[in-house]
Amino acid sequence: LQDNNEIPVIGLGTWRLSGRECILVVEQALEIGYTHIDTAQIYNNESEIGKAIRKIERDKIFITSKVWLDQLHYRDVISACEGSLKRLNTHYIDLYLIHWPNSRIPIKETLEAMSDLQRWGLVRSVGVSNFTISHIKNALKESSVPIVTDQVEFHPYLYQRELLEYCSAHNIVLTAWAPLARGEIFNDPTLT
Repeated sequence: LQDNNEIPVIGLGTWRLSGRECILVVEQALEIGYTHIDTAQIYNNESEIGKAIRKIERDKIFITSKVWLDQLHYRDVISACEGSLKRLNTHYIDLYLIHWPNSRIPIKETLEAMSDLQRWGLVRSVGVSNFTISHIKNALKESSVPIVTDQVEFHPYLYQRELLEYCSAHNIVLTAWAPLARGEIFNDPTLT
């Protein structure tokens, strides 16, 4: 990443996982070699992930979490991160993302909180999710810390070429969520 932190190439997304199933899936993923676990405040599964990772040395895994779009005022971002840390039972989050843009809350205020969280050592890297090019442009104007990634839906049926090129030109890693189009690519004769 442009802030010199490293991110595993493949991560386990945990959206829609909950309860015992979430714990088991994360434990099994870690057993077979996954080192990147992606979650979010809104997924309501950070406590389960905290249980699943409790036996793993913290520096051996990479955790991404996200602050929800109605929690983007300064104090709310700080509080949301502290809650995520507590539920994940960890002292830091490797990558903390703004989950969705919210035009009703100034991006500058949100990014000030993200910068402080990074300065305090509670998050290592800062990024965004579901941001368009115009959202990223605004964020880059206001951010005092590198925005290292934009996590967006990206797959053969939603190939966001302009966004990919913009991110590449600005040294922002584009992270794909739903890269298999929620399994639809397996039903495509051309792709299979």
